[in-house]
Amino acid sequence: MPTTKINVHVKTKAREPGVSVIDATTLRVRVREAPERGKANEAVVAALADALGVPRSSVRIVTGGHSRKKLVEVGLSPEELPERWELL
Repeated sequence: MPTTKINVHVKTKAREPGVSVIDATTLRVRVREAPERGKANEAVVAALADALGVPRSSVRIVTGGHSRKKLVEVGLSPEELPERWELL
């Protein structure tokens, strides 16, 4: 399966959860969960999977597990990703 890596900036304890585009290479993900015991990371994976229309198993945090800035691998080809970003 082809994959693409994207940059993600995470806002935890957000009032309004969601996913939005910052620029051509970065997404902002807002989650309600606090960064405790991996809860926020699980919420980030779920939010990205739902927003991009892929299964949760196709989203993996590569780096930044304990940081707001993460590198995430998504089960989409580089050609498919811009089409999905237009829907965000």
